[in-house]
Amino acid sequence: MKMENQTLLRTKQYLMPNYGELGIEIVYGLGSEVVIRDEQGEEKKCFDFLCGLGVNSLGHCHPEVVEAIRRQAGKLMHVSNLYATAPMAMLAETLVNAVGYPGAKVFFCN
Repeated sequence: MKMENQTLLRTKQYLMPNYGELGIEIVYGLGSEVVIRDEQGEEKKCFDFLCGLGVNSLGHCHPEVVEAIRRQAGKLMHVSNLYATAPMAMLAETLVNAVGYPGAKVFFCN
């Protein structure tokens, strides 16, 4: 007999349902696949076709992305746009050069 999914129970009790409830918990991911856990606690492997809502399209847990995040987190976790950082300036330059529009400006936000 499967136990009820405790994460989903806590989610229903403590989180505002601003996006509605799908009744699944994403447990972990690798590349384009995720493992989900349903309300009865059963796990299934699925493809993640929803790369929006704050998630990037690089896939889950790519080793190079994980290592880049690990290195950066060892230096700075978050810096407001009020301040300059070398990675932010370099990324902005890369994006402006990629669009080929001299004088363009980048605005980082979420």
